Amino acid sequence: MIKKTIIEILNDIDDEIVDYHGPNLLDEGVIDSFTIMEIVSELSNRLHISINPDDITEAHFKTIDAMAEFVETILN
Repeated sequence: MIKKTIIEILNDIDDEIVDYHGPNLLDEGVIDSFTIMEIVSELSNRLHISINPDDITEAHFKTIDAMAEFVETILN
């Protein structure tokens, strides 16, 4: 469910993000800090979660799977 929601959010922002299957969205320039802030905002709104600014790191946003794992830790 979480990964599906993240994919929906990413598709709404830019479908190229979902099409990327490499090791790091940031290093490859697929997303940038502004995109991450948009993702964080959408995650907060759709999942009714609060994301600590200190947790907005490259490790948590480098792949879709990393984002899903990160959100799951917030929800648990």
